[in-house]
Amino acid sequence: MPAQMLVNLGFVSLKTRRKERMNLLKRYKYLLAVTIVGLVGFSAALRLNAAQASDERPDKAQFLTQLVSYIIGQWHYDPKAIDDSLSVSVYDEYLKTLDFGKRYFTQADSALLHRYRYDIDDQILAGDTMFFHSATSVFKTRMEMVAASLDSLLASPMDFTVEETLDPNDTTYARDMAQVMDRWRRYLKYNVLTRLYSDLKTEEDKASKDSTYVAKTAEELEKKAREAVLKNFRDYFKRIDELDEEDWFSMYLNAFTMYFDPHTQYMAPREEKDFNTSISGQLEGIGAVLQQKDGYTTIASIVPGSPAAKSGQLAVGDQILEVAQGRDEYVNIVGMRLDDAVDLIRGKKGSTVRLKVQQADGAIKEVPLVRDVVELEETFVRSAVVEKDGHKYGVIYVPKFYVNFENEDGRESSDDLAKEIAQLKKEGIEGIVLDLRNNTGGALSGAVKMGGLFIDQGPIVQVKTREGQIRVLPDNDPSVAWDGPLVVLVNEISASASEIFAGAMKDYNRAIIVGSKQTYGKGSVQNIVELDNMVRGKLFGDDALGALRLTIEKFYRVNGAGNQLRGVASDVEIPDVYSVIEMNESTENLPMPWDSIPAARYYRLDNDFAPVIERARARIEADPYFQQVQENIAWLKSRKESRPIPLSLEGFRQDDSLYRAEAKRFDSINKFRSELEYVSPQYEQALSATDSTLASKRKTWHEDLRKDAAMQQAVEILSDIR
Repeated sequence: MPAQMLVNLGFVSLKTRRKERMNLLKRYKYLLAVTIVGLVGFSAALRLNAAQASDERPDKAQFLTQLVSYIIGQWHYDPKAIDDSLSVSVYDEYLKTLDFGKRYFTQADSALLHRYRYDIDDQILAGDTMFFHSATSVFKTRMEMVAASLDSLLASPMDFTVEETLDPNDTTYARDMAQVMDRWRRYLKYNVLTRLYSDLKTEEDKASKDSTYVAKTAEELEKKAREAVLKNFRDYFKRIDELDEEDWFSMYLNAFTMYFDPHTQYMAPREEKDFNTSISGQLEGIGAVLQQKDGYTTIASIVPGSPAAKSGQLAVGDQILEVAQGRDEYVNIVGMRLDDAVDLIRGKKGSTVRLKVQQADGAIKEVPLVRDVVELEETFVRSAVVEKDGHKYGVIYVPKFYVNFENEDGRESSDDLAKEIAQLKKEGIEGIVLDLRNNTGGALSGAVKMGGLFIDQGPIVQVKTREGQIRVLPDNDPSVAWDGPLVVLVNEISASASEIFAGAMKDYNRAIIVGSKQTYGKGSVQNIVELDNMVRGKLFGDDALGALRLTIEKFYRVNGAGNQLRGVASDVEIPDVYSVIEMNESTENLPMPWDSIPAARYYRLDNDFAPVIERARARIEADPYFQQVQENIAWLKSRKESRPIPLSLEGFRQDDSLYRAEAKRFDSINKFRSELEYVSPQYEQALSATDSTLASKRKTWHEDLRKDAAMQQAVEILSDIR
C-alpha cells in the first residue's frame, strides 16, 4: 500500500535508520486505515455492506460525502459541528468557486438555489448531494449559453469610441440573461481592447524606427485581436467542458472540507498522483512536459536525462497523435483531455510506451520509449559560491522539503542539503545563506532532520494533538554538518516545514532570519488518508476514491509560540512585493486561531547577533534602492483597489499613459544588479562541462541571484557575522 504522507505529517521516528522509518510509516498508515474501517462500521460501512450484499453499487458522490464527513468528525484536529453555519459556508464557497466573477448566474438562479442555503448540513449528514447537482447543473446551463454566444459576440468589429466601462467590483448577480450577455460583451471587449492597444503600440514603434515600414491598420489589428480572443475563449470553454463529474464534485467537496480549515482538502485520484509527484520530485514516465494546443497533445519541454531526452527522437513542438502500451494497439489521443493523455503516456519504470508523433515538418514517425524514473531537477536542493571582500560564502536554495515515502532509496531534502554543505566546505566557505523563499513546505521529518544539521542535539518542533497531548520532535544526533555563520532567507510564501526550521534556528539563536516581515503562518499538520483503504474490496472498481488531506495536529516552536497566523518574524526585514499582495495564512478562508503551549527544554547559543542586526537594519533603511522599493509598495497599495476599466480606446490610452508615467519613477528597481558574482561549486562545474542543459540552467540562476537585492543583503549580513 502506498505510504506517502502529506506535507507536514510528523509521525516519523526521526533517528531510526531510514528503512525502519519507512516501515514505521507504512505500519502507521495501515493501522489508521484499519481503525477507520472499524469505526465506519457504525455508519457508511453499514450501507456499504448492504450494497455489496445486494450487488448494488452505492452512488459514489453520496458515499464520498458521508465517508469524508465521518473521517473529519473522528480525526480532524478541531472538528466543527455540521450545522447551519457550515451550510452557509459551503453554499457561499461553492457558488463562488463556480462563478467568482459573477458572469454566469442570474438573480433568478440565485433565488432558486437559495432554498438550499440552510439545508446543506442535513444533506451532508444524509449523504444527499442535491445542492451540488442543482448548482452545477444551473452553472453548466448558463456556461453553455455563454459559450454558444461567443461567435455572435465577437463576429462584428467593436466600437472603441463608446464611453463605457467594465466594473470588476460588481459583486451582484445579473438581473437576467440579457445582463449576463452584456457583462460578457464588455468582458470580451476588454480582452480585445488590451490586445488591440498592445498591437497598435507595437506597430507605432516599428514605424518610428523604420520609415519604410507599412504599419497595419487599426481595422486589421482589431479583426486579428477578435479572432485571437475568440480562439482563446473557445479553448477555455472546451477545457471546462472536458471536466467530468469527478472534477465538479471534487470542487464541491472542497467547499465542504475548507470549512474546517484551509488545509483539509479532498484530492481526486489525479490530484493525489500530482501530489505524490510534488512531494517526491519524481515520477515514472518518459520525461516530457505536455500541453494541449489546438486539440493536440504537444511537447512543451523535455526533462534532461529522461527517456525522452536520451532517445533523441522527440522535440519541443512535436504533436503526439496516438499512444500504445507495449505491443497493444494504438489509441488516438487527438482531442483527448490532457490529463487522460498524460495517464496513457506515464507508466511504471521498465514498461514500454509507443508514441505516434507528428513533427513540425509534417512527418509522422513511431517512437518507442522505455519508461523510467524521472527526476524533476528544479525540485531539488542546489548551491552556489559567492566571494565578498576575499571571503567565500555558500548560497543554498531549498525549493521544498521533499521525501519519497514509497522508495527508501529516493532523494530527501535533508540528505541533499548535507551533501551540498559537504561540497561547499571543500571550497573553504566561511558562511551559508540558506534560501527558503517560496518554499511552501513538505515533509515534517525533513524539517526536523534539516534542523539537526545545524545544532548538535535538542528539540526542533513541538506537536499538539486534538486531545491536547504534546510531543517534542528532537534531533538526537550530536553530529553537526555546519557550525559556522548562518543566514536564513524567507518570505511570506515560506510556509509550514520552512517555518518550523526557521523558527528553530531563531529560538536556538543559531541564525539570523532575513526577509519579509513574517513567514506564511501555517501552523497545522496534515496526514493523507487514502480513501480506497477505508472500504473493503474495490467497491467502485478501478474508479479510485482519491484521498483526504486531513489536519490532525498543530505544531509549535520550541519556545512554545504557535506558528499559526503569526509565522516567524524576520530579524532583518527587507521590503518586498509580498507586503502588497498579502499572501499569508490570515488571508485564507476560516483559518485556525493562534495559540501557544509551554516551552520545551532547549538551549540558546551565545551568538551576539544584535550588532549585526542593527547594522543591517540601518543599512537597508539608508539604502536609496530600498527607499524606492518602499515608495513603490506604497504606490501599489494605493492602486490596489480595482476601479472601473474604460472600454474606449482613448480612455484606455489615457489610463495606461497615466499608469506608465507614475510607474516610470520606479524603473530603476528592475535595473538592480549586484556586483557580487555567483558560480557553481567545483563539482557541479565539472558536470556542467558535459551537460549544456545544466550549464544553461545554472547560468540563468546565477544571473537571477545578481538581480536579487535581498540575496545581496543576506550575503552582506553573513559577512558581518564574526
